[in-house]
Amino acid sequence: MGAYLRRQRGRLGPPKAITATAHKLARVYALVRHGVGYVKQSQEAYAEHTRAKVEKQFHRRAKELGYEVLRSNRHSRRRRA
Repeated sequence: MGAYLRRQRGRLGPPKAITATAHKLARVYALVRHGVGYVKQSQEAYAEHTRAKVEKQFHRRAKELGYEVLRSNRHSRRRRA
């Protein structure tokens, strides 16, 4: 939740980020209250999901502007040891 709040604060500003995080927390509470399991993501999984989402948005926007983005093997994703 903390990473989500920090990311939203950068995008929306503090007041709206707090509201968005409270809304997300309320949805999680509703899931737990009604017996649906909540699986907390690790920070690494959240970061990877966010990176993939941003990359997808980047490719979509580039395509809308008439650009073609090519992936290079030289700069492939590096994994931490």
